[in-house]
Amino acid sequence: MKKKVYCTILAVSLCFGMLLTGCKNPAGPGQPSHIPVTDILFVPSKATAGVALPLSGTVVPDNATNRIIVWSTASAGAIITDNALTVTQPGTVVVTATIANGLTRTTPYTQNFYIHVDPVPSYGISLSPTTAHVFAPAIFGYAAAPDALIVMVNNTGNQVTGELAVGLSGANAASFSLFVTTISLGVGSSAWFPVQPNTGLAEGTHSATLTVSGGNGITASLNISFTVL
Repeated sequence: MKKKVYCTILAVSLCFGMLLTGCKNPAGPGQPSHIPVTDILFVPSKATAGVALPLSGTVVPDNATNRIIVWSTASAGAIITDNALTVTQPGTVVVTATIANGLTRTTPYTQNFYIHVDPVPSYGISLSPTTAHVFAPAIFGYAAAPDALIVMVNNTGNQVTGELAVGLSGANAASFSLFVTTISLGVGSSAWFPVQPNTGLAEGTHSATLTVSGGNGITASLNISFTVL
């Protein structure tokens, strides 16, 4: 009889304890259990200097208790305003994502991300020679054309040029021959082509403008002339 009473009291005590602790959510009545953050995915990894980059990320798991990301950075030349990163110069910056109470109810979740910053795109070319070129004169009736001028085109921007058109203009454009009509330059690269007066030209000075041009405002010109005596 005593054993039966003892077991009954023990059972009641256990149930009462479960009601107070184990059967209750430790977060409090009606509150969900704390679900920690385990990762932040799909944060941007590339930016352009001087261009604001919106910062965003996907919090894992998607039912984490707190999923609000606060962004910060201590990198030189970088600022974050309204969740957008702006960097003044190319290179690599570090941004930190912080989620309050992300690990536990009292411990934040933090994760660093490295963002590569490209320079502001620039486009341009230069020609060599850089000044007007005068071919050696010839006597009327000359049989051989003067030596060709070798024109060097240099990519002075930090982007590929795309296809560039090479052409002659001016009243005497037909007095000269080009041996290419298009070129394309990679970053830091150069290309060359010859231009030469034609044979059988009439007496007088023949002048033209050589132009290399393409998209993104790329253009450079060189004046050339040839005199038949």
